[in-house]
Amino acid sequence: MSDEVLDIYEQDDKYHVCPESGGVGYKNQWSVSQASRVGRNHIRIELFKLYEGTPSEVIAYWNKFSVDESKVDFDAENIAEKSKRLVYAYLDFAEWLSAIIYNYFDTSFTTEQIIKLDRKKLNYYGWFIDESIKPITYHLAHKLSRQAFLYRSKKLQLFLVENLVEKNIRKIAVDIFKIDLGKFKQNEKEEFRSIKLLNLILNYIRIASGAGLNLKNDSVEINSRLEKEIVEMELANMLNAINILRLLDSHQAGTTSDVKMSKALKTFGIETNEVNDNFLDACEIIYDKTEIVLRETKK
Repeated sequence: MSDEVLDIYEQDDKYHVCPESGGVGYKNQWSVSQASRVGRNHIRIELFKLYEGTPSEVIAYWNKFSVDESKVDFDAENIAEKSKRLVYAYLDFAEWLSAIIYNYFDTSFTTEQIIKLDRKKLNYYGWFIDESIKPITYHLAHKLSRQAFLYRSKKLQLFLVENLVEKNIRKIAVDIFKIDLGKFKQNEKEEFRSIKLLNLILNYIRIASGAGLNLKNDSVEINSRLEKEIVEMELANMLNAINILRLLDSHQAGTTSDVKMSKALKTFGIETNEVNDNFLDACEIIYDKTEIVLRETKK
């Protein structure tokens, strides 16, 4: 089966969809439960289970998506696998930052206080249950349109950026690392939101690590160097690019929009002339590269 069969179920809260298996259930009335993801974007189901207690209209609908096995890309990852790696890379990153703060400053921040996510809860209830995670696990159309790509970018932005707890990110930057935000403002009205604050924090840690300085005891020296050595960290760069793509979701395609999209895609090593009219590869690359950078930032 093509995993595009999931489309109507993913958009309707009446149904339970398991992204890892591709199985679907409707209340306690019927389910397509003997299912498993196959390759990049297909689902294998047990036919006798499909016909067992499933309404005839559901059977007819699923049969519309049957495909020949020769069309299945067995070697590639499916979107649920990519999403799971991304979720746990984000949790690992938050735990790394939390451990740094505790080890040097004896101040506790849980991952939930940094990115609104808790590993124990996700492990217990299901890693994809959180409302910010669920939409990034949804199947991707095999020919992904520009608009559908931008809509998925919007969901990635909600997961990666909106989940950052800005007040606590600010507290780490200002109250713990003693960073004077005023020294980094390009104008008086500039506001430092989550991504900019996170970029300052990551630069502070990078400088301290590179120079062998103690994050707490050498704060004055680190902050002095920070003013001269601040750079756009790769993670912040990617989060900004996803933010740009999210904003383009509400704009019509045009010269300005195309330029912004091209710049955002280049952040992930994607050239627009390689995309043509199918954004599927581009979308998957964003998942993969963001996950890699989250992991590499901790090194």
